[in-house]
Amino acid sequence: MINATITGRLGKDPELKETKKGGQMLRFNVASDQGWGDQKSTNWIGCVVFGKRAEVLERILEKGTFVIVRGEFTTRTDAETGRTFFDLKCDDVELGPRTRPEANPYGDQGNSSDIPF
Repeated sequence: MINATITGRLGKDPELKETKKGGQMLRFNVASDQGWGDQKSTNWIGCVVFGKRAEVLERILEKGTFVIVRGEFTTRTDAETGRTFFDLKCDDVELGPRTRPEANPYGDQGNSSDIPF
């Protein structure tokens, strides 16, 4: 069993699929950079989440979302090509910091000097 923690951004919107047993599976790729300058390279890590968590994350995650994923590496073989792929079966998915400023979800509440504490 190989466990890993990966940080990075989603390369595209995640895909929600139904498994053969009728459960839900969410598949997405995380771009994880290493190095810097001319030596910088990007690794693409395939991630998969199952069950109710997959349904919830499908509504939250989108291309560019920064995530921290933890889980166990698993292998799968493509039936058509015979190629073997490594995926991270995620036990934990956290949203990282957002870099874009967002509108205040509570509306304009006045200036901070109005806060009584």
